[in-house]
Amino acid sequence: MVLSKKKVAKNEDLFKKPFFYGGLAYIITIFFTLSLNVLHRFIPGFTYILMVVLIVAGFFSFYAFYVLGKRYDSKFLRVLSVILFIFLIVTELFLTLGPIVFKGSLVEIDQIATNYNQTLTNLAANSSLTDAAKQEVLSNLVRDITPIAMPFILVLLFLFLGYTVLTILFGVVLIKLGSQVPYSKAAGIVNIVGVCTLIFFVGLFILIAAWILEIMILFDQAKKFEENES
Repeated sequence: MVLSKKKVAKNEDLFKKPFFYGGLAYIITIFFTLSLNVLHRFIPGFTYILMVVLIVAGFFSFYAFYVLGKRYDSKFLRVLSVILFIFLIVTELFLTLGPIVFKGSLVEIDQIATNYNQTLTNLAANSSLTDAAKQEVLSNLVRDITPIAMPFILVLLFLFLGYTVLTILFGVVLIKLGSQVPYSKAAGIVNIVGVCTLIFFVGLFILIAAWILEIMILFDQAKKFEENES
């Protein structure tokens, strides 16, 4: 199959403007992140759509930083961009397909929780729901659920720790580019602060601020190198 010259030119254009398209990809990522709950209610199969969108957007975002690493001779940034993209794929696949893979376990956990909830209801009906009884039911619930949920929990913990470490490294490499690339030092610092406070809800908004700074980096680079030239 032979592609037309127009189509070939369009495909090549995507890679001649990595910073511009990388910036757009960041904007799309932020939009889907902020509107996740709303879109999930109105779009059937949104979970799978989200996975594809975030992976494609991630490709353009990390490819842009890979090119940035080439422009400023940062091997660390090039390697880290590839690792981050691979990590993104693994994370999205797990978060999307994990509930299917662990469906049996999740159903079992739900059934156990339902049974214990019924136990609490029966105790309350018999006026036997004391603090000691509540504590005993809760302890038994945790005891029965933990072995079933542990594989899922361990994978989530691994992904969280992996994301934390990679984001800190990404922040460090951006800080190192601070003297050469506008906004990179600020973006690096905000990335590190954001991921270190992610355990608190405020961390997500700090990371979004970091993404905005990264958008500024990419658009600034797009303008600086005049990527619209053939």
